[in-house]
Amino acid sequence: EALSQARVYWEGARRAGDSATAEAWREASYRLAAPVLAAQLDSAELAGAQAALERWIRIASWLVGAEGLAPGAFEDLGPAVAEAGALLGRAREAAAAGDRVAAIEATLQAADRVEVTTPPELARRLILRAETALAARRREGAAGGQTHDATSRRAQRLTLGARQAFAEADYVLALQRSYYALRLLEAE
Repeated sequence: EALSQARVYWEGARRAGDSATAEAWREASYRLAAPVLAAQLDSAELAGAQAALERWIRIASWLVGAEGLAPGAFEDLGPAVAEAGALLGRAREAAAAGDRVAAIEATLQAADRVEVTTPPELARRLILRAETALAARRREGAAGGQTHDATSRRAQRLTLGARQAFAEADYVLALQRSYYALRLLEAE
């Protein structure tokens, strides 16, 4: 029952209109779920979850860094990744001190913070950037008397393909297509 209610709160946080409400719902979710999970997970399972989270935080750090997938495209996500790393450190400290509930709560918080770097979220962001760049290029072309040059048409096809891949939950393909659309548009 507590896990079901925690899930309801967590989903409510995702739909919340403002960040303060969302944060309150997430915190309530963590407080409800952590004691139940502490009773269900053994130390090895918790350590395994934390190791997987640490791997993702390392990947996310690269993605949002200057050498990542699309340099500069995700730099605003850096604070979330850094916060996730700090929360994971706090979770490990709590686990080492024997406070499994606090360890699980901090692990849940870390996982939630780094969620903005998952393939669906990154694909969504790149697609929106590609669509924005296309719209700007169309405005510039219309102002200059040009419409639909070959590069714009190719970028449009790639962006539509990215949208379709996203709708089909093929986030890697959505990332690839939107990334290439952006590269085409930014190259000129």
